[in-house]
Amino acid sequence: MIDPLAVLVALAPAAALGWLAWTALVGLAAPREELGLKLLASPALGFALLGAIEHVALRLTDRHLIGVELAVMLALALAIARWPRRLAPAPDDSAPRPLRLAAGAAVAVGLALAAYAIGRVFIQLPLGAWDAWDFWNMRADLLVSLGEDWRDAYSPALVWAHPRYPPLHSATVARAWATLDARPEAAPMTIAACYALGALAVVAWGLTRLRGVTFGALAAAGLLGVPQLVLLSGSQYADVPLAFLLAATTASLALFGREGRRRWLVAAGLFASLAALTKNEGLLFVLSTAAGVAVVSLRRRPRASEVGAWLAGAAPGLALLAWFRASCAPPGMSEDYLSLGDPRLVAHVSERAAWADNWRELAEGAGRLLWIFDGAFVPLVIVLPVLAAAGRWSARLAPRALGGAAIGLLLHLSAVCLSFVLLSTWSVADHVESLDRLLLQLVPAAMFLVFAGVWTRPTEPRGAT
Repeated sequence: MIDPLAVLVALAPAAALGWLAWTALVGLAAPREELGLKLLASPALGFALLGAIEHVALRLTDRHLIGVELAVMLALALAIARWPRRLAPAPDDSAPRPLRLAAGAAVAVGLALAAYAIGRVFIQLPLGAWDAWDFWNMRADLLVSLGEDWRDAYSPALVWAHPRYPPLHSATVARAWATLDARPEAAPMTIAACYALGALAVVAWGLTRLRGVTFGALAAAGLLGVPQLVLLSGSQYADVPLAFLLAATTASLALFGREGRRRWLVAAGLFASLAALTKNEGLLFVLSTAAGVAVVSLRRRPRASEVGAWLAGAAPGLALLAWFRASCAPPGMSEDYLSLGDPRLVAHVSERAAWADNWRELAEGAGRLLWIFDGAFVPLVIVLPVLAAAGRWSARLAPRALGGAAIGLLLHLSAVCLSFVLLSTWSVADHVESLDRLLLQLVPAAMFLVFAGVWTRPTEPRGAT
């Protein structure tokens, strides 16, 4: 049974911290539609930041330091009061009224069905599916129960639990449990549900700012039609927090391209670094996105202030990850992959690359999953953007504003798939079984790019502030 107190204690500080962080990063949102979407996205960002705060507190004091987030909130509130900023108005929504009503109804129905479905999964898996418990929730339990010996949660003896996995998600759950001085199942459930809702909200909010409310609603309806988002959220996998952070990074980059405000680059850097702290794929995403933006910027060299803005957002999270790797995580790479310094690497890669069955299994598995994806993914990606674009009534976005993020996502997916084939010690068939989780990480960001990109035309970004 879900404990309402546990839900409230877990949710309240995350919602407040996330709201203040959003506002400090990008400014105050005035229209009620944006205000509501920002509110829905706030707990997800708040939980990610609470996880970072928890890990820093443990590293510095060997204690959980409950309440330190209040000091962070106060600092953010003072920064907002000292340097107030308001978001520029979003484009007017001139969509036909029937389409606006249909989009709103689709979101309402989708949310109701998703809440029912995720509730069913929570009842069946109150502490998550096996990997969720083994990799993240069990480590959160150890972080709380071991006290000053919390580093033993990353002991090499726990090899099956991947002790080198980034610490953010486990620390987030541990923070909620330490605050409650108990381990109610409702806490990780609340965190999982908020990340799923945050992925929906950040995609809808970004598209509302780019192309109007109806586009945002249609994209949210499309995401709600992807069952894997609901099922993996209920299973409490860290792939859903990663999906939220990848979507937030992508939306921030697109909004910078549209509005020219460097605050969006700071936000993109922060979200990308939090992704690196969430799963190993997150660091690969940071590198892929940086490469994608660099490719798009070849014709227009980025200003030093733009690079500095991204680094200002990314540096704290990446420094925390380096600190974790250097002094907390056990040394060595996972036994599942060869490291770049392994003397067997060249022979292993040559053998795996020359084996045609590896490439065929990867292509067949990816194609089968992409077209099936529980029966909903491809129809939604194809049909809804066509429906949204049919009237050509929305604001249009310059393609270059999306190019860097799009190239980054493609590079990220390609690099992960290549690592399956070339660096892994497992068979490709074993990796294909978990390919649905990899694709789910990219679905919200990809949906955002599809909806943002249909019927684009060149436009000039607004002046930077």
